Formats: sequence, structure tokens, C-alpha cells
Amino acid sequence: KYEQAEANFKKVTSLPNSMPQAYVRISDCLEKLKKYDESKVYLNKLLASNAPEDFKKAIQNKLANVEIQAQVAKNGGTINMKDIQNIMARTTTFTVKNAANKPETAKKV
Repeated sequence: KYEQAEANFKKVTSLPNSMPQAYVRISDCLEKLKKYDESKVYLNKLLASNAPEDFKKAIQNKLANVEIQAQVAKNGGTINMKDIQNIMARTTTFTVKNAANKPETAKKV
């Protein structure tokens, strides 16, 4: 079921001006198939696109979720807090005010 859906969404992404949502759906299918590394490839393509910043923030959250699931699978069904913290630091961002009191995006550390 997920294999067929993945193939269908990949066809959609091969069309000119394909919708970013198709990449999200491919990632969803790959996640369900436990193909976490492949799922992350599609999410990273979205992060590199010209998508709106709010959409990219949602994708960053999804990327963190996929990375956590990959780590849980790698560890035989468990994960420790340090791994979660490291994943969140690598994958999420937040907005801070700079010295001129203007918002700028910063990598969470």
C-alpha cells in the first residue's frame, strides 16, 4: 500500500511545478516503510526549496521526528534524552532578536 503510494507521489514530483506536499507525502510513505534515511532526503529537499518559512519550520519538526524514529529503530526500540537533545539541536531553529531588535533565524544549540 505505502509502496504504491510512494510510486504515485514520485510521479507527481516529476511534473513541472510539482507541489511541495507531494514531497511530504513521499516522506510519509518512506517513514511508514521504515526507510528513514530516504525520508530525510525528501524533507531536506523541501528545506532547500523556496517554500514559505512557516512551511519550512513544519518540515524541520517533521525531520526531527523522523530522526528520532530512526534512532529508536537503531537502538532496538529505545532512545535516551541526550540523543533527543542532539537531534533537536541539529534539526530545529527558532527566531531570536538581534542587537538591532530585529528577528533573525538562529540554529538551536
